[in-house]
Amino acid sequence: MGAYNAAVAAAARAGAWRLADRREAARGPRLIRAVAYHGTPAAHRDALARQLDYLAARYTNVGEEELLAFMRGEPRAEPGLIVSFDDGLEDNYRVAAPLLEERGLRGWFFVVTGLLDCPEDEQRRFCAEHDVIAGPDAGRLGMGWDEARDLVARGHVLGCHGAGHLRYKANVADGAIRADLAEARGRMKAELGSYPRSFAWVGGEPDTYKPASAALAAELGFSLLFTTLSAPALGAPPDDAPAPFLLHRTVLDADMDYRAAALKIGLVSDLAHANTRRKLFEAEKSSWSQ
Repeated sequence: MGAYNAAVAAAARAGAWRLADRREAARGPRLIRAVAYHGTPAAHRDALARQLDYLAARYTNVGEEELLAFMRGEPRAEPGLIVSFDDGLEDNYRVAAPLLEERGLRGWFFVVTGLLDCPEDEQRRFCAEHDVIAGPDAGRLGMGWDEARDLVARGHVLGCHGAGHLRYKANVADGAIRADLAEARGRMKAELGSYPRSFAWVGGEPDTYKPASAALAAELGFSLLFTTLSAPALGAPPDDAPAPFLLHRTVLDADMDYRAAALKIGLVSDLAHANTRRKLFEAEKSSWSQ
């Protein structure tokens, strides 16, 4: 556990999570909150289950159509929830998906298509070379396309996380970004029968959101773009907002105490990323106006 998460955990144990919980509840029904996980190994099953219990008691599940309708101005009667998982890890399929379903939830799985294409005996090398953090469980690191199709059949959302887990930094050429997105999009169409509409950037550091990448994603047909800069979606964006819709997720760890998760969701992460969100919004607007 890093120093930041340790401090959050200590504050949560001291009771600060209740303030965050009340703050989030006071926002009312007109919001959709998105959270993001990576690995969900079996050893973290119980902690993840408690987090999902907390979330399911306070929000209602949201799919792509509901999110798009909300972002176009349709009102909500209850606050909504997106539970997402990055990279396409096998333990997301084996551990997280059943826990979601037991609570009437469905997940958003942002997959790295290169990992899903990778034979089992090459997955550890792929993860090492492409900076994918794999879990400790034995066996396959990434899910396969059969599992991805099964998730879709069970009502989950499959989104795009690129082909090679590439961070879209300023020094990455637009052509390389387009190629990564197009390859991933094509593989998902070939394997799942439809093109993905949702994309999640890799990373989360301020320099991993090259402004031109949003325009490139839009040109290829993506409607929803997700960061890890933590803020609730509040409905129709201002008229001068860049397109497609830009949304922010709160990063959680599967082994986190649910009270620490509540504190991150309702207060700490939103405040910590506020300045970066503002700068990204302005950079995206500038990119689109050029």
